[in-house]
Amino acid sequence: MLHSTNFEFLIEADVKLSQLCASAERYFLEDASTCLIKVRQYAEHLTKLVAARHALYVGQGEGFQDTLCRLCEKRVIPRQIADVLHRLRKLGNAAVHDHHGTHREALYSLRMARQLGVWFYKTYFDSRFAPGPFVPPPPPTDAGQILQDEIEALRVRVQEAEAAAAKARGEAQDHAIARESAEEQLRREEEARAFWHQLLQEEKAQNIELKARLEGISRTHMFARRTSSFERETIEFLVELSSVSSNCRGLQTNAERLTELERRALAERAESVAASLEFE
Repeated sequence: MLHSTNFEFLIEADVKLSQLCASAERYFLEDASTCLIKVRQYAEHLTKLVAARHALYVGQGEGFQDTLCRLCEKRVIPRQIADVLHRLRKLGNAAVHDHHGTHREALYSLRMARQLGVWFYKTYFDSRFAPGPFVPPPPPTDAGQILQDEIEALRVRVQEAEAAAAKARGEAQDHAIARESAEEQLRREEEARAFWHQLLQEEKAQNIELKARLEGISRTHMFARRTSSFERETIEFLVELSSVSSNCRGLQTNAERLTELERRALAERAESVAASLEFE
């Protein structure tokens, strides 16, 4: 599993989200186009997850733009979130079809992917989550002055944020005031833990059944010995696609149980979180 300081927190929300961005970061230095493609995949996957959480998931076969447009029409995502997702989609498309992509675009994509991840996590998991600043990757050897300046400015922000965090921690130790009782906090944490544990168990059961079926097919047809590398990669992709689809269907089922008031509150929280973040 790839690890990333910027996207590690997303593992709890969705491992694939974290892995796609960790992979994008890995490609930043050597291949800006591939970095952009990975970020586009991340943005599309995040969009499908959001759709499922609002009972608007259609399927993995639906295009990125179609899903995004429906979320906008239903007003379940804020305008600034939709704008960033559209921008990442277009940059990724240019990288795929025209092999176009610069390090400045790749750096922008990584920064916006981080902000989208923070928005997603704070909206659907923990509204009190306080992420640190985006940690920029090292500049490529052929980086121009503008790109170097951007990365250096981001590094300065990291240092300033770390200093502010250290100061805040010291003050918090002296002036800690609980906003809610320990009993209430424990109760809410236990309820959230039980909900996600149940969802995880359902997903695992579905994946175990799917894996058993695929292994049976593999043994019958001796895929491991007779297929080409491309065919094996296709099979692995289909397994992953089935897993992602199963996860989204589980989220969709839970979202369908929400009342209209709960769905409206979820959309309002998404709006509030987006307003608190900086998108450029």
